Amino acid sequence: NSESRVLVNTNLDMTGVTLPAMTLKDGKSVIDGCSHKIYNLTAVKEGTKSQALLFDFIAQGCGVENLTLGNSAGTLSDAGVFETEPDSKLTVTFTTNGDGYAAPFVVALQGNLVNCTNNAGLQINTANEVNTQIFAGGLTATGGRAYWNNSFTGNITNSTNNGHICLAENVATTAIKNLQIGGVCGRAIDNTVSGCTNNGTIYVDGCSATTEFGGADCCIAVGGVIGRVALLAGSTTSSATINNNTNNAGIYYKAHTALGNTPAVGGVVGV
Repeated sequence: NSESRVLVNTNLDMTGVTLPAMTLKDGKSVIDGCSHKIYNLTAVKEGTKSQALLFDFIAQGCGVENLTLGNSAGTLSDAGVFETEPDSKLTVTFTTNGDGYAAPFVVALQGNLVNCTNNAGLQINTANEVNTQIFAGGLTATGGRAYWNNSFTGNITNSTNNGHICLAENVATTAIKNLQIGGVCGRAIDNTVSGCTNNGTIYVDGCSATTEFGGADCCIAVGGVIGRVALLAGSTTSSATINNNTNNAGIYYKAHTALGNTPAVGGVVGV
């Protein structure tokens, strides 16, 4: 069970290349970017519940170090429009009902990210039947996904998100029950997030209709670094560790007066 380390020895230009999101799940694989970049990587996806540019899942014992996704983050206006497109970008349209996860770098993290940088943009749209829950982040969407019986120990250390995140207005007729978005991590579950910085603007349009967000147990959490610090199933307290993190970017939440629940929006952590 000794570590299996893969070194990236050059920058990777992905122009014209379609790359499916990878999974690290053998409990020992570590990808060391050696301070190199993967850039010009774009994807337009719809319908399915889990979307990423690089990694869908990184398991315990696995990790990614010293790797940058994208060259330039582009610019996002305070109206939620990419005025200058990033060279790397994930555009997701959720069309199926259920849980939706999206992040350019990695969707579900139970392993480690160390000294990684995301410059890729994230555009989230909805159509037809909307996902009842949406989790999104620049570096990772969530500390776990359908692994509720495990102990989540994913760590994000000394990493930076420069990528902008935009959730467009909901055009579906059903409500988004939960929304958790963070510049670094959308939902932290027993994760350690330490020494991280967010420089990417976050824009959420919650102004479509009274059904945009709804339900008595609705949780709307948007944070510059972490959207929500959540609990393990059956737990009453969270064991997530959050320290020495910085948010330098703006957060724009376009609210609707008839929202069923008050959004929690914070510079570092939403809630």
